Amino acid sequence: MRDVSCWLESLRPGCSSRPGRRVVKEQNAKLAVVIRDGIAEGTVKAYFDPNTAATVFWTTTNGLLSLAWRADRLRADADQLSNLLVTATAMLTSDLQTRA
Repeated sequence: MRDVSCWLESLRPGCSSRPGRRVVKEQNAKLAVVIRDGIAEGTVKAYFDPNTAATVFWTTTNGLLSLAWRADRLRADADQLSNLLVTATAMLTSDLQTRA
């Protein structure tokens, strides 16, 4: 539990030098580049702000993964979590893609 607490603390605003926050920012920036490239190629709808879309992906995935940490009946097992992640990814990416 200490590792989770330390990681959560690292995400607190104003702690940009801590590793957890830095890694999240780096990963979001990488995803934003992919989305930006998709817009340039015409495979991703241009009305999405790449940085905002990347943050939506991260927060959605983070929320789903947090279900594995719950100590109550809402806890998701590995199969449930996998299904949730596949479904969320399909839902999020289907609206990003342009129609051929």
